[in-house]
Amino acid sequence: MAVAVGLSAGLVSDLIVFKREDHPGASFGLFVVPSVILGVVTVTWTRAVGVGLTAHVFVVLGHFLGARLTEHGQDSGEYGGWLALAFFLGPLLGYLGYLIRSRWKAPRAVATGFLVGLILCPFFFWQQGENYFAENMNSFTIAFDVLLMVMVLALCRGIVVRGVAVAVSVFLSWVVPVFPFLLLTLMVFIGGPE
Repeated sequence: MAVAVGLSAGLVSDLIVFKREDHPGASFGLFVVPSVILGVVTVTWTRAVGVGLTAHVFVVLGHFLGARLTEHGQDSGEYGGWLALAFFLGPLLGYLGYLIRSRWKAPRAVATGFLVGLILCPFFFWQQGENYFAENMNSFTIAFDVLLMVMVLALCRGIVVRGVAVAVSVFLSWVVPVFPFLLLTLMVFIGGPE
């Protein structure tokens, strides 16, 4: 199931949904949410890590396949970097998805805030005027990513916990821009923005 979900999300992100002038739009949500959802529905954290890894690797491979089929001129070396990153990020996303349903409030809030903050990254760059992530965002991709953020928040039980999760995500995205800094560092490493 992780293979099918990941491959489908990767293909959808490039082939079908996010077209603007024959180029896919930037949706971090489709790269984050499949591993998270599969992590939420697993029984053990070790299984969540495994399905998170599998789903995230196949999201990257699905996006690569979609880029090849549509000839968007994506750099193959960049996909190698994203694939290497998937071996770290996939298990983390699966585990955080597993933590969303934790019985303890603090891990639930931090995990949800971390995930929502990760989906917020393109919005931070868009607000800052950085074009690498935001150049292909359109009203549809913005609405879709907001919908995915709401879905991740809905998976977290408790209104107070959701409020803390929103505060954590804003803190990590805007107040102390941890996610944008890490993302730019990774992008430079794998050959993204110059």
